[in-house]
Amino acid sequence: MENLFQSTQIATIFLDRNLVIRSFTPAVTRIFSLIPSDRGRPLTDIVSRLDHQNLEADMRAVFASGETIERSVTLAGDNGYYLARILPYRGNDNEIDGVVVTFVDITNILAAEEQQKVLAAELSHRVKNSLAVVSSIAERTLEDGESKDCFVSRLHALAQTHELLSRTQWTEASLRDLILAELSPHAVGDGDNVRVSGPLVLLKPRAARLLVTALKAEVGLPIHLHTHDTSGIASGSILAAGLAGVDAVDLAMDSMSGLTSQPCLGSVVEALRHDERDTGLDAGVICDLSVYWEAVRAQYAAFESDLKAGASEVYLHEMPGGQFTNLKEQARSLGLDSRWHEVARAYRAANDLFGDIVKVTPSSKVVGDMALMMVSQDLSPADVLDPDREIAFPASVVEMLHGDLGQPPGGWPEALQRKALKGAEPIRVRPGSLLPDADLDAERAKVGRIRGEPASEQDLASYLMYPKVFSDFAGTSRKYGPVSILPTPVYFYGMPIGSEITATLERGKSLVVRLQAVGEVDEEGQRRVFFELNGQPRIVRVPDRGAVASLPARRKAEEGNDAHLAAPMSGSVSTVAVQQGQSVKAGDVLLTIEAMKMEMALRSARDGTVSQVLVQAGSLIEAKDLLMTLV
Repeated sequence: MENLFQSTQIATIFLDRNLVIRSFTPAVTRIFSLIPSDRGRPLTDIVSRLDHQNLEADMRAVFASGETIERSVTLAGDNGYYLARILPYRGNDNEIDGVVVTFVDITNILAAEEQQKVLAAELSHRVKNSLAVVSSIAERTLEDGESKDCFVSRLHALAQTHELLSRTQWTEASLRDLILAELSPHAVGDGDNVRVSGPLVLLKPRAARLLVTALKAEVGLPIHLHTHDTSGIASGSILAAGLAGVDAVDLAMDSMSGLTSQPCLGSVVEALRHDERDTGLDAGVICDLSVYWEAVRAQYAAFESDLKAGASEVYLHEMPGGQFTNLKEQARSLGLDSRWHEVARAYRAANDLFGDIVKVTPSSKVVGDMALMMVSQDLSPADVLDPDREIAFPASVVEMLHGDLGQPPGGWPEALQRKALKGAEPIRVRPGSLLPDADLDAERAKVGRIRGEPASEQDLASYLMYPKVFSDFAGTSRKYGPVSILPTPVYFYGMPIGSEITATLERGKSLVVRLQAVGEVDEEGQRRVFFELNGQPRIVRVPDRGAVASLPARRKAEEGNDAHLAAPMSGSVSTVAVQQGQSVKAGDVLLTIEAMKMEMALRSARDGTVSQVLVQAGSLIEAKDLLMTLV
């Protein structure tokens, strides 16, 4: 062992728990003025050339923690650099008996790294100059148009990527770096805002702290954090973001919080009580408001998601909280509630088919529509991509792949896009740029005709954004009248027999309604309802939606028979595009069906002639019902 110490070129010194020198190598004498007789003396008594005042404190810290400490240090009167490493060493009883301190000369290594940085900077500078020259030539010589815009935008993207990787010495660029690269140019002006959003179930506490810390350090803008609590740990993410300096967070009133909603307001307020980020909110007021909303929530119990506890499954399917609730209700209406976990797995598969897109409204709904289609038709991702298998894609999927919601970075997966569009050419520009100017006066008059009364600003805005949804709403309003005046329980669940309500149409004009009896379901699925209106007896016939199952069953399509058009899922027929005897080509739309906010166009699998049309607009259908035949 003594020979080993004498021959090593690494400066090393062994100390016991009292920092008494037990042994050392000759190389350490360049740092400490040591001679052989110094063994047994405290190191603190020895003159040192180290330009490091905390060596003793570092050694004490190693004794306390058992962890290795490394420092870059210099020597007085020396231009060199040393890596000081302090390690614990243990005795036979596994107790720390002392420390080993080594000093490795890293002067040449640091010089090489600096030279590498200089060369890399020079290379980066030349690459940026080359890209700037090519970009300038392209701007001046290429004709204006889509090709030029695409080429120049790719050059800019290449330059930005090069800049980002250069800053990280060509190691992997993190998501945080990418976000900062995008947001840094906008760090100017007052009132601007950055919103950290998306399916934040994936934003775990540590990720929230890192993201908010980076944004606060690099972007001079307020940071607003929004998350759902499906996973059960969102409160931790909120608190971690608060410690990192987030400016605003979204929380839900206690009785409306948790799971697919936001984290609990009252709990976060109390967690921060007496902290430097104390919100100052009154816990009593929060409780009073929560009691009110608890009563309101009870009125909507039928629409709860049935999620009883936090679900770590959300980290697998990446479903945003709002979409979780909506999709579960859609699955229930399609008879898929017992296959919910299949729907959740299909959601992840559908997302991967689209290229792992950002899932926010409305793209999250499109992924959900695709998942429901895959489960209801027992389709795997391979089935969807099979070029020889005809697939009736939901209309929302076709529209998204057409480019109606924009394009993700890198574009849509080409094989899926070609199959869904069936030969149609996608758009590759911002969808809004293709919209014609709207004549608001003419549109307002059109909305008035649809409503049957002068259009309000809300009516006009609703129609311009969602023309079909608004038209359906207007038709329902004309049919059933101003149902908004009904008490919430009556609107959702109906009146108990013998009960009475007062509905106020306008000031001084009220209707007193008393339900007397409800008749049996007839062969058309209707019931007669007996009631009094302001004391006068009335009778109406109304549909009983629960009686649909008792109606005669439809003939089922034969699997594999391309002359049969089968219903891919339960729902209703929206439109019938052909009639008996009409000739059709492969790919022609035959009819459209609708189920819980999801619309789907069914197309002909081959050329032929329509021999039978077995449904009409409004017909209720079940999965695999025969809708039409061809010859």
